[in-house]
Amino acid sequence: MNKTASFFQHPIFQEGECRISGGTVVFSRHGIPLLLLPRDKAVALRTIRLYLPQTRIGKVSVLLLRLLVHLRLLWLLPRVPIASSTSDAGSTSGYLVCNPVHGVRLIRVIKTEDGFVIEKIAERANASPIESEYRLLQRLSNRAYVPLVHDWKETDSLVAFRMPSYGQAPACLNIGSILHAWETCAEVCAEDSSFLQKLRPYFPDGFWQQFSKKRFRKALVHGDFVPWNIRTTASNDLMCVDWEDAEEDGIAGFDFVYFIIQQAICVFRCPQEKLATVLKEVLQPNSTLLRQYHVAEGGGGKFNAYGWTFEEAVQLVLAYRAFRKM
Repeated sequence: MNKTASFFQHPIFQEGECRISGGTVVFSRHGIPLLLLPRDKAVALRTIRLYLPQTRIGKVSVLLLRLLVHLRLLWLLPRVPIASSTSDAGSTSGYLVCNPVHGVRLIRVIKTEDGFVIEKIAERANASPIESEYRLLQRLSNRAYVPLVHDWKETDSLVAFRMPSYGQAPACLNIGSILHAWETCAEVCAEDSSFLQKLRPYFPDGFWQQFSKKRFRKALVHGDFVPWNIRTTASNDLMCVDWEDAEEDGIAGFDFVYFIIQQAICVFRCPQEKLATVLKEVLQPNSTLLRQYHVAEGGGGKFNAYGWTFEEAVQLVLAYRAFRKM
């Protein structure tokens, strides 16, 4: 049995609401299903919108998929390879399949009378990230740029919750205004920060001895604050999604530098020894890199207020990436 067929044997697809229609098209990457697209044109396009690749080949693939949907040529792609999946129960749902390293996790697009909603689904054996995210978002329900969640569900094979479906964010973002809403007036010494203590084993030799005495403002930290995790609401407001790695007891400024450094590493393949230089260049007033890094305006003054150097900021993000095993 190949990888694709084996994937659909998972118990999660035996659940009534998650049974895949026999007409569902499978778009795979390296033999692993990535997008499951129904016949419904609107749902298929909304599902493709969930996939925001940063590589050139990925972006081209998205354009081709959209073209196939508009031309009604999705039938050129393979369909769900299980003979028993003949039900039309899932014909109006689309799915984005998340990284299989963390077990089977799905983001489902559901068409309702009032529009679209998103359902985040995880297999029961690896439910912790989804459950933690749901509980966190419940606690943060009154915070700016934080989505509302509802309809928690548990069965023997899965857990799931729902949230609104959002559009894509504008090309340039005023990230400072978002992060300011998550900062507090309280301060913490680095050595007393639970967030930084988690990263301590991943710092280079000698780094912590000097850094541990610095003081920072406390802040809610998103944990994966990047352009592709920022969306727009129907009223054109901004909303941040994917809170699985959030920290309520974080430090102000972390998401700010992560936003730039993560793009430098993942999108532009910048070597580690040049990250501090790139960070400095992006934050210069009227920098030519602002639009490339989806930043609406230079943030050099904002960065300086956080109380660390460009080199320290890079080490902090690299330690965080090692902590998350990215």
